[in-house]
Amino acid sequence: MVIKKLVILLILSIFSGQALALRCGKRFVQVGAGKAKVISRCGEPLYVEQRERRFPPNCVDSRSSDYYQYSNEIYAYPPICNIELIDVWTYNFGPRKFMRELIFRDGVLKKIVILDYGD
Repeated sequence: MVIKKLVILLILSIFSGQALALRCGKRFVQVGAGKAKVISRCGEPLYVEQRERRFPPNCVDSRSSDYYQYSNEIYAYPPICNIELIDVWTYNFGPRKFMRELIFRDGVLKKIVILDYGD
């Protein structure tokens, strides 16, 4: 009974679009690994993208011209944005395997997303 539940849970996690580990040849990379470890085990990614996440909502970037409009006001509204850099790496393991998107925050692997088949 317990084995059936584990198998069902495993199947659901495969089709959820997220994974906790990535297999590169005979080695594994898990969520929580650093960039250097991922490169040493999986090689260079096919594509690298850097994104910005701004918070809190409705904030103003201190680098923009809108910031100066609000800086002379008595009330600091809207708040100044905190900016978090997010690195997104894409790996293509060939036409018979799913591509993977690895999402890093502060150099640490936070999420592995399963994409479509590779080329």
